[in-house]
Amino acid sequence: IAQDVEDAALAFAVLSGGTAQPLEQPTGLRIAVSLRSPSPLGPPDAHHRRAVETAQSRLSEHGHTVMKSNPKYPPSMLNDWGRSWLAGIAEEVHTLGLDVSRLEPRTQVMVRKGRKGPGNAASWTARAEAFFVDHDVLVTPAIARGPLAAGALKDKGYLGTYLASARTVPFSQAWNLAGFPAIVLPVGTVDGRPLPVQLVARPGGEQLLLGLA
Repeated sequence: IAQDVEDAALAFAVLSGGTAQPLEQPTGLRIAVSLRSPSPLGPPDAHHRRAVETAQSRLSEHGHTVMKSNPKYPPSMLNDWGRSWLAGIAEEVHTLGLDVSRLEPRTQVMVRKGRKGPGNAASWTARAEAFFVDHDVLVTPAIARGPLAAGALKDKGYLGTYLASARTVPFSQAWNLAGFPAIVLPVGTVDGRPLPVQLVARPGGEQLLLGLA
C-alpha cells in the first residue's frame, strides 16, 4: 500500500485518524526469528527462508538481540482462522446486498460456510500475548512461496482454492486472527520479484514496527 516506510507511516496515520509521528529507529530490541509455518500445508521455500535470514543479519548488524524462537501455534488456530475468513466473506456479501445465486459456485460455498459464524481466537491470542512477554518483535516470512500464475485457480472449486491459499499465505493468518500489528517489506528479490518478510509486534506497536522497517 506504500512505496516506502515513510508513506506507510503517513497512510497509517490517516487511516487511524491520527497525525503522522516522526519515525525513530528503535535500539536494543529483543527480536525473535521464526521459519515455522502456522500451517502444515505452507512451509516456506528456499527463497523466502533466505529473505528472513537476510533480515536477521541486518537486524543483528544494527545492534538488536536476535534469537530463533517459534510461537506456539495451537492446532485449533487454522480452523478458527478459516471460520473467521469465511464469516468475513459472508458478512461482505450481506453488506453489499449481493445476489448469492449469481456468485461463482466456490464463493457460494464460502458464503454458506461463513454464515455459521467466526472462529474463537481466545486461545491463540493468549499464546500470542505470552510470546511477546519475552520478545519485542517477531520476524517471519510473509508468504511461503511465489505467486501462482494468473488464472491458475480458475474452476478449481472451493477446496482447491482454499488449499492453494493455505499453502501460499499461511503466515499472515495467525496475526490477523489475533489482531496484532504487522508490516511486510521487501528484503531482496528473485526473478525480479520482491521477497517479503513480515515483522510483528504486540498490540500498540505500530510505531515501533514502522521505525524498525
